[in-house]
Amino acid sequence: MPTAKKKKALTAKNPPVAAEQKSDSLWSMRGMEDVNLQRAAQLNLWTVLGGLQVAALFTQVGSVWEQLQAGRWYVFVYALNSLLIIALVWSASFWDSVVLKWTVTVPTILTQLFGNFFLGITCLLIVDPAGWFLALAISATCNGFHNILLSRSGAWEIVSPKMLETRRANLWVENLWPLLAYAGAVHMYLVPSVLVQSIWGVIALAIIIEGLFRQHHDMKRDRKELGIP
Repeated sequence: MPTAKKKKALTAKNPPVAAEQKSDSLWSMRGMEDVNLQRAAQLNLWTVLGGLQVAALFTQVGSVWEQLQAGRWYVFVYALNSLLIIALVWSASFWDSVVLKWTVTVPTILTQLFGNFFLGITCLLIVDPAGWFLALAISATCNGFHNILLSRSGAWEIVSPKMLETRRANLWVENLWPLLAYAGAVHMYLVPSVLVQSIWGVIALAIIIEGLFRQHHDMKRDRKELGIP
């Protein structure tokens, strides 16, 4: 057993961490290596999932072509919507990992994993607009929970008041997306007409384009404010 003298020497060599320093040691004091490792791990996961979603879209090319030849032109809109959603989700996830204090946690990983999983199912249901909207609604719901968890995990604590206000406003807007998607799925299930499917496809396209423009604007603002090249 170590003597009292040895215990005293070990304590002097490795002093206990003060309570107010423990939270900083998890991110700042550990160094950039840990930060970059967590960013890289999440980025690799999103990139793999995004690749699978694009691959799912490729499997539907033949079906989309057949539907176009049959006069169902709006199916192409759903294919375009799927591709743009993949770009929007990937860019938003990647950028958040750059500007936020985004640590790897099981809840945030699970919610985003399920969100991306159902987005992959969305890509397989292009020729079934009602099913496409339902899968998209579930994916958007998962992403909504993910963003709420992220906002409460301390990831936003390093942003400026202006950025914080913008992110809170975006969170309210993004939480409306699943409600619209569920409404579209129910409407098309009850009224499966070409006109209804076309209208909802165009509505989805407009919302996705608005989201891409908003994401682009936020990224430009963050670059300027944080000095990111």
